[in-house]
Amino acid sequence: MKKATLTAGIALAMGITGSAQAAFTALVDGNYTMTLDTGCFEFGGCTIGGAGNISDSVTGTGATPFVATVTLTAAVGLTPAGTYGSGIVGDGVVGVINFDLSGGVITSVNSFNQDTYVSQAGGNFWVDDDGDPSSMGGTIDGSGNLVFDPTGRMGLSQNQISGFGYLPWNIDDATNTVGTGTGLYTPWTTGQSTSYGLSPFGSPTTITGTALQDSGAGMWTGALVSRGNIGTPWGSFEGTEYEERFNITIVQNSIVEPPEPPEIPIPAAVWLFGSGLIGLVGVARRKKS
Repeated sequence: MKKATLTAGIALAMGITGSAQAAFTALVDGNYTMTLDTGCFEFGGCTIGGAGNISDSVTGTGATPFVATVTLTAAVGLTPAGTYGSGIVGDGVVGVINFDLSGGVITSVNSFNQDTYVSQAGGNFWVDDDGDPSSMGGTIDGSGNLVFDPTGRMGLSQNQISGFGYLPWNIDDATNTVGTGTGLYTPWTTGQSTSYGLSPFGSPTTITGTALQDSGAGMWTGALVSRGNIGTPWGSFEGTEYEERFNITIVQNSIVEPPEPPEIPIPAAVWLFGSGLIGLVGVARRKKS
């Protein structure tokens, strides 16, 4: 009994518990690629591998399931001619994001790709960065907590190409929920994300991701979540709760080495002083001899 008590006391003193803490090495300044290995999207809640599962795009452009992009040769209703969506065919993941990190801040998102959300209420749902990911960003702190800001992400619903058109996905500005929106894009986070039910009887729903942990040299894994309410541009869908989940891997591509300290030149006065000392030593030796 005493031995068991003593062992437990030592374990507590050393910070040892029944479940070991996952190791995390802080990310240094450099360039990184984040892959969305698996994921899901659904109105209400989603399950990776189940309801709302996202699959790797298997064909190029068109209007059939699992296509990476859709191309309109002419304007359709509110949607101009062009190519929409950002999926990469056959890469084995459901999204790829390249970014630069400095001081824990994602200072530059260099590329942003996501595969199509299929079998939605509006058919295929294509997402992209409208050709410019520069508004995106985020933070990664020293404990592995990641927040990714997808500002500038756009969406196009297959069955609403002529109706809603190509709209921001997604701004937290719904006016018909029990919560107050931020007016900003809903972020992805390894922490907590909350949506609000419709007024007046709705209630909040919160989901939680998983902080980054080491997965080999220069590699980390974690889980991003985003729970929100569809924004005002989406008309009759405004306020509808939705959920996005992604299992992610981050790989370090390169690091920014700290600059070498500049060489400090020795002032001329120091050289003169040193020469004077040498001269005095020589005089002293001659007098001694």
